[in-house]
Amino acid sequence: MTTDFSEWRVLAVDDEPDNLKLITDVLEFNNATVCPAQNGEQGLSLLDDFRPTLILLDLAMPGIDGWEMHRRLRQRPDINHVPIIALTALAMESDADRVMAAGFDGYITKPFHFKELFSQLAAAVSSFHEKQSGKDLS
Repeated sequence: MTTDFSEWRVLAVDDEPDNLKLITDVLEFNNATVCPAQNGEQGLSLLDDFRPTLILLDLAMPGIDGWEMHRRLRQRPDINHVPIIALTALAMESDADRVMAAGFDGYITKPFHFKELFSQLAAAVSSFHEKQSGKDLS
């Protein structure tokens, strides 16, 4: 996966319609392919047909929340090569530590600034791929 957003296939999961529309519109404006999901259940079912190169998860959702969805995704061998980034309103330093300790590949707080969003996404994706490369060498 490169930082060329036109090559990105993003599964975006957020239960807030305005947040989901905003992230979808911003990514699509930058030529990414986006598959939006309104909750964890829908996000998991969309993976039957949609193969993402990046997954953005809201953490606080009813039903299957982002924490549980992340856990389920990491149990799937077909998703292990995909970076999963929390896109959340949880904005305390302890929240960031908890997210990263849970194994997410990035952490972006809402509301986000458009200019920073893409650099944060690119940094998280690069970091994920560096870690994956390191695993291959061991």
